[in-house]
Amino acid sequence: MSLTADERAEYAWLKELKATNGDELRRQYGAHSMGIGRKRVGGRPTSDLALIFYVTRKRAVGPGDADAIPPTIRFTPKGASEAVLLRTDVREAEPVEAEGDGAARSRVSRQLGPR
Repeated sequence: MSLTADERAEYAWLKELKATNGDELRRQYGAHSMGIGRKRVGGRPTSDLALIFYVTRKRAVGPGDADAIPPTIRFTPKGASEAVLLRTDVREAEPVEAEGDGAARSRVSRQLGPR
């Protein structure tokens, strides 16, 4: 993913948000995992970066639903004097369960080589 200078700053803020508040946000909104990527609208990627919440099943959201994942999250990055608004996205996906031990994954990685 090629990023502009503004997107690099936004990406850094999204990484910081995920690292510092990710576990709490996942629990709060019932997501099984989170990532960072391009927001999707109608199944198509947009040019906007977003914090992606992965849920087993999306649910209908009504006005004022306190448990709904908001379209943006207000976050104050380390060293910043003002908060920024970071976009979110919600995607349906089954949770991934790793099988085997770390040694098996390491052997596969060595066989496949660097990406």
